[in-house]
Amino acid sequence: MGGNRLQKKFLSRLLALMALLCVVLGVAVPSYYRSNMEQKYTEMAYNYGCLVAERLGTATVGKYEKTLQKDAAYDEVYAYLERMRETLQVKYLYVVVPRENDYVYIWTSSGEAEKDIGILGFAEAYYQGGEEYMKKAMSSKDRGTVPLLITNNKEYGYVASAYAPLVDTAGNTVALVGVDLSMDKVEEEIDRFLYMFAAFMAAVMLLGGCLFYHEISRVIISPLLALNASLEEYAEQKMRKGESLKIELHTGDEIERLADSVVTVSRELQAYMRDFEKATREKERIATELNVATNIQMHMLPSIFPPFPERKEFDIYATSVPAKEVGGDFYDFFLVDHDHIAVVMADVSGKGVPAALFMVIAKTLIKNRTQVSASLDPAKILYDVNNQLCEGNEAGMFVTVWLAILQISTGKGMVANAGHGSPMVLRAGGQYEHIVRKHSPGVAMMEGTRFKEHEIEMHPGDRFFVCTDGVTEAIDKDEELFGVQRLQAALNENPEADPKESLENVKKHMDAFVGDAEQFDDITMLNFVYYGTK
Repeated sequence: MGGNRLQKKFLSRLLALMALLCVVLGVAVPSYYRSNMEQKYTEMAYNYGCLVAERLGTATVGKYEKTLQKDAAYDEVYAYLERMRETLQVKYLYVVVPRENDYVYIWTSSGEAEKDIGILGFAEAYYQGGEEYMKKAMSSKDRGTVPLLITNNKEYGYVASAYAPLVDTAGNTVALVGVDLSMDKVEEEIDRFLYMFAAFMAAVMLLGGCLFYHEISRVIISPLLALNASLEEYAEQKMRKGESLKIELHTGDEIERLADSVVTVSRELQAYMRDFEKATREKERIATELNVATNIQMHMLPSIFPPFPERKEFDIYATSVPAKEVGGDFYDFFLVDHDHIAVVMADVSGKGVPAALFMVIAKTLIKNRTQVSASLDPAKILYDVNNQLCEGNEAGMFVTVWLAILQISTGKGMVANAGHGSPMVLRAGGQYEHIVRKHSPGVAMMEGTRFKEHEIEMHPGDRFFVCTDGVTEAIDKDEELFGVQRLQAALNENPEADPKESLENVKKHMDAFVGDAEQFDDITMLNFVYYGTK
């Protein structure tokens, strides 16, 4: 099928080229032939006119123009013109005197005797460029030139005209000898030539086209078809079996080199496919393991809400959406004892698997250290965790941590912020406000770091919202940040919403802002409501 299409395509283009060449030559050659013949006949008519002008006298032209009376001398000239017309075989032979707007006939020989009698003095308007050529012929500076004047009308037919000057003894042109040669035979010659040329061109084109097609088919098309057949057989039968491609072409030209290149490419393709299959299997294995890691990581974060259904003093809800399969953000909340709850929001530097591994270690250390601490001091807890994470931290990773430990019965507690973003705080009946305090460096940045802490006191109806920078630093297609102000506006759209609805509302505003832009960072949020004891 492919070979047939190639042959048909090439043959159709060859026929189109031949047809176009025939049309171009069929128009150009006859046009050139016609132009040459018209020029030739015009020069012939001019030479005839000069011959007649040499034999005619000029003294009587002005006399006959004025008197319009014929005499014996007039008849002698007319008889001479008749003989010359018949001898030279011209259509019209005449003597005229050009005037401003017309020209007047003195003698006219046309072979129609009944019309020649009384023609003396007949005036006729110029037509088809005759005025320009006659006035040039009358001018001494243009004397000797042979302007091409071809006319074709119903009255005189298709003729080539020329005007030779009749010059008096003073060198002035007093009249013109006009000669009109019939071009009817030229028209017949052109038609005959066109038929012969068309037949000749058709024969030449047909023979040349067949020879050209046969040679192109032998040199190009047949080798290409053989190459295509070998490739089709290889693709359908041998490639899946792992066999090597073999092409036997010995043309000694670019097609043979093309076949060699195809064989080389096929070998490289086979090697690539083997490597690709191996990489695909490896990728699938990694994807499976990453999926398991994602599930493990997600199950490490509290995901059952409400987490403490028996506790009516507070409510809490949190979400985390990693930018990759696994992420470095994490949140946590757990009861330290019956009267204390710890809330953690953290963001590990970097993304992907390294951040996820560091996140697991950091989360485990923070929770373990908090649950075994006797003082419930967030700054002291982070101090111990920092020193443990700095040990063997050759990758230089760190984690920002916001850690709050709240006494449930009183609403009082302590907060330590190690390089993390400040929370949004809502007092009962009010709106969320961004409470900014000085914070300490991130955890695991430097061993022996002392962390700052401050007191908090929550009253029934108070809330706080904490998140990672994936929320405020989300960008849209114009690379504009979502920012703190948009976050605050989203929270205050319905400040009394329950924690889950509040986070969903923030995510809705983020999605509308970001649009189709890619998520570059993990998005983790937590909302805590304190109801107090009743």
